[in-house]
Amino acid sequence: MRRFWIRSTLGLWVWMIACGGPSPEKPPVIRYGEDACEECKMLISEPRFAAAYGTKENVFRFDDIGCMILHYRKHDGDVQAFWVHDYETGDWISGEKAYFVVGSEVYTPMAYGIVAFEDSLRARALVSRSGGRILRLQELLRSWVPEKQKPGSMPGMKGGHHHE
Repeated sequence: MRRFWIRSTLGLWVWMIACGGPSPEKPPVIRYGEDACEECKMLISEPRFAAAYGTKENVFRFDDIGCMILHYRKHDGDVQAFWVHDYETGDWISGEKAYFVVGSEVYTPMAYGIVAFEDSLRARALVSRSGGRILRLQELLRSWVPEKQKPGSMPGMKGGHHHE
């Protein structure tokens, strides 16, 4: 009976870890065209702009890095990991390892104009072609401010989705 109890407890423990909250080692699954952005509620349809972060309790998915930042600032939570896509390769990368280009002429789904790169040289190449500046994750989370626009438009709106 004691062995059964030990095996059952160990099995339950392993199952809880495997099915628990977000994993800092692995980005979440996003069902493109089906999952909605946690911040703006638009469908997430373009993988290279999608982003996510996970707390111990939840995983939050976004259609634009700007949406992820705005959501993060509004909600308390012990973030375990941030995930973004490399703008050129489309691969998931850790937000901590990413180089973010802010203020370039790149149009993103919600027009915040933030894209990520795994490699700083490719980030610098975009800045030299299209303008902007490079920030790391903590600086982006702390200091990024959406562009001011004319009255009636969304912050950062340069050509993305419009909400009426």
